[in-house]
Formats: sequence, structure tokens, C-alpha cells
Amino acid sequence: MKFSFTQEEHLKSKKQIDALFTNGKTLKAYPLFFVYTTTPISKNPKPQVGFSVAKRKIKLAVKRNLLKRRIKECYRLNHLQFLGDTPLPFAGMFLYQSNQIESQEKLQRCMQKILSKLKEELSQNSSN
Repeated sequence: MKFSFTQEEHLKSKKQIDALFTNGKTLKAYPLFFVYTTTPISKNPKPQVGFSVAKRKIKLAVKRNLLKRRIKECYRLNHLQFLGDTPLPFAGMFLYQSNQIESQEKLQRCMQKILSKLKEELSQNSSN
């Protein structure tokens, strides 16, 4: 099993991100908040994901980057386990909500909760 997070899977376009926040649904597992949409934002068949840590919550850029790296690593390690056979492509953004730096283990548990909820939602949408 290849654990990767390729460039095609990165959500980068401002237009796509704006569409995501206007039409998206949300999932929560504190301190992570996930906004996603299953409507095609781009022509990419792979799921596209972005990560954000608010400057208002975490002041130092070094700490914000640390948290983004941790969240990306949690996603990279878990997305195939939960979303490997996802029938629908989606676009989503992980937002960090806490004022404090959480451990990798806590972020891992939160990521697993969000991805399992997302898998349920996507399977319900594909069956409709």
C-alpha cells in the first residue's frame, strides 16, 4: 500500500476554495473541522484536500506550519484506509480550531473520526 499525497490531491485554486466554502458540508472532531463538497469543482477525479491553521488562533508561523505538517501526515497515513474505494471524488479543507498545539496522537484520532464520517456520507450520497 502506497501512502502518498500527490500534487493532484492538493486543493490550491482560490476559485475552488471559494466554491467549497459556499456550497460545502461540514464534519467536526475537535480540534479539526472539515468542509467538503462532492459536486465537481474541478476535472480532477481524485479527492482534493487543503489544510489551514488560522493566524488568529496560532500566532507564530513556525507553529502553524508544524500543525499543518502534522495534519497532512495524519491525512496521508489514513486516507487510503478510509477512502481507498470512494466512489465519488470530493474536495475538502481541514481547518484547525484550537488555540493550543495538539499532539500527533490526538490529531490522528480526530482525523480517523472525520474520515470515517466522510466515508459514510459519501457512500450514502453514491447510493442515492
